[in-house]
Amino acid sequence: MNAPAHAAPPTLAPAARARRWAEFLALYAGIPALLWAFARGRPVALPVLWSIALVVGLCLRRDPSFDRSVLRRWRADRRAWRRIVLRFILSSAAMAALVAWRLPGHLLDFPRQRPDIWALVVVLYPLLSVYPQGLLARVLFVHRYGALFPSSLLRRLAGAAAFSLMHTVFNNPWAMGLTFAGGWFFLDTYERTRSQNLASLEHGLYGDAAFTLGFGRFFYNGTRAVVESMSMP
Repeated sequence: MNAPAHAAPPTLAPAARARRWAEFLALYAGIPALLWAFARGRPVALPVLWSIALVVGLCLRRDPSFDRSVLRRWRADRRAWRRIVLRFILSSAAMAALVAWRLPGHLLDFPRQRPDIWALVVVLYPLLSVYPQGLLARVLFVHRYGALFPSSLLRRLAGAAAFSLMHTVFNNPWAMGLTFAGGWFFLDTYERTRSQNLASLEHGLYGDAAFTLGFGRFFYNGTRAVVESMSMP
């Protein structure tokens, strides 16, 4: 059984559109800018993410126009699963090649040097970080701000940019570039399947691949920092 097609965003009145733009810019540009300015190098990414996601989740639950089935749905057609699997295989190969080319010596360094911490990150990253990111960058974005963009192309570009800006706290171009590409992929999956669970599954796979292949250092003060603090005597 296929997921319902993504409905066209409703048309907003000018005043409502202005308010939505103000909200959108404050949430996806203003807060990341504040974190970049005042919290660089500090392990605050996850606590801030959890706090915002909690507020967003409560607001969505109280919104009668929100389709809660997107939070429960797992099923998708075979084409969606093939797209997710094939894209992940090709992207992982591309990430491995990029590490070998631009970061020689760092390929698979995390699992080789700290296999215990790496194993915890692979398990805990999807649980601690991925789902709340999905609430912000996909569920809320599409539900509340999708109407700001007149085409699916512009909506996905804006969604990918918003997801990338959420990672400015890591203060490096690698994090920004990788998350822009990932943001496009995960939003594409979410809009095609209307499933936060499937998009989060895909997001978790990419995050674990990035940590495994050698990009983890560029996302250090997130999940890895929390795990290392937990493992200290």
